[in-house]
Amino acid sequence: MMNTSIKLCGQQESNTYPEWTLGVVVCVTSLLYCVRTEDVRGKLTPSELEFGDYSDGRWAWKLGPVLKRFGMAEYPVKGSLGLWDWKGPDNG
Repeated sequence: MMNTSIKLCGQQESNTYPEWTLGVVVCVTSLLYCVRTEDVRGKLTPSELEFGDYSDGRWAWKLGPVLKRFGMAEYPVKGSLGLWDWKGPDNG
């Protein structure tokens, strides 16, 4: 457990949280389209608004259905800014 102050969505502030594994693929989906946050902000529930920064000038992503879930399997990937095509666990 790490000691730091963090508030997870819908929870009270806590000074501890589990260490999460970073740099792994946990599921695969597709990006259907992007919408300006100004155009969707008024349609979101308070819970949805807690998940991100919906200030002017940003973009909301409409994702397709989850195509593959990996559960506890970890497929290491080198992260990068932006989107990329992942070729699967055997092809990086």
